[in-house]
Amino acid sequence: PYIFKSVHHFVEKYNLTDAAFHRFLQEQLLITTQNTISDSPFLTAAMGLAYPSDTYYPVGGMYKPAELLFESFKASGGEVKFKKRVKAINKTKTGYSIRLENGEEFHVKNVISNIPIWNMVEMTDGKIKKYFEEKSKLFNFSWGAFTVNFGIESKEELDSLYYQIHTNEKIPHSDSNSFFVSFSHIDDRQRAPEGSRSVTISLHTNVKNWINLSTEEYNQKKEMTTSTILSHFDINFPQFKNSEKLHLLSGTPKTFQFYTGRSNGFVGGIPHSVSKNLLKMPSNISPFDGLYLVGDTVFPGQGTPAVVLGALNIVNEILN
Repeated sequence: PYIFKSVHHFVEKYNLTDAAFHRFLQEQLLITTQNTISDSPFLTAAMGLAYPSDTYYPVGGMYKPAELLFESFKASGGEVKFKKRVKAINKTKTGYSIRLENGEEFHVKNVISNIPIWNMVEMTDGKIKKYFEEKSKLFNFSWGAFTVNFGIESKEELDSLYYQIHTNEKIPHSDSNSFFVSFSHIDDRQRAPEGSRSVTISLHTNVKNWINLSTEEYNQKKEMTTSTILSHFDINFPQFKNSEKLHLLSGTPKTFQFYTGRSNGFVGGIPHSVSKNLLKMPSNISPFDGLYLVGDTVFPGQGTPAVVLGALNIVNEILN
């Protein structure tokens, strides 16, 4: 039943009226469930609110766990092909053909796809295409992200490496009253040289904020959002106010779309929702023999634990 009732339902039921607590819930759930109090399922919200207590620091950055998976895959006899964009996945009499952008083609019995459902519409045909069109129409929303990355000189110890900064007003061209800050560990030489830290800032934005813009309009919006974020950063971290922001880079949904190929630059996958609950999500086992789905746009949804659980479901299905 907790999948079908929102956090707002229980906030009202138990008369939790503190405005600051409401605001905390709203901003925290936006990070962990990609949704708000009114539509976040109580079950996934409860797990999301406990998320920070299990946050571990990967030395070298977030790509390091993926690098370990990559090495393990190779050690088990797997082959990884980089810079080989998939253009088409089509059903054949014996399985599937996978055609790459460079013209290469592979014929396989089974496919495990980590490609978002919205992108699958573009690279399939027939009944498979219709299936992904229907799912994409039902789950037609995902968040975009605005990010700011830079380095600072710092030898100071911090109380934490992770902070959520709440603001009194929405940051321009975003859909959030907060942003998330991650610092590299002072001893992590893979992220920054001695005496320095890398800083990553991110917040939610609707991808519609960044489409159909002229180059001038795009750059103006990007600069305004960046400067506002940095202003709030300096206020909340006064010890770094006079530190030069080295190698400053900002990213929008357009940036994510360019580098990842994800439709519209969507990040964070499908939001956890009462109105479009877990039981309605695309299954890891598609209706088509030999086509399996993993990632943050299929059951059980977005977030590292959910994506890993979805992958384990597929492993068990195939091995059994």
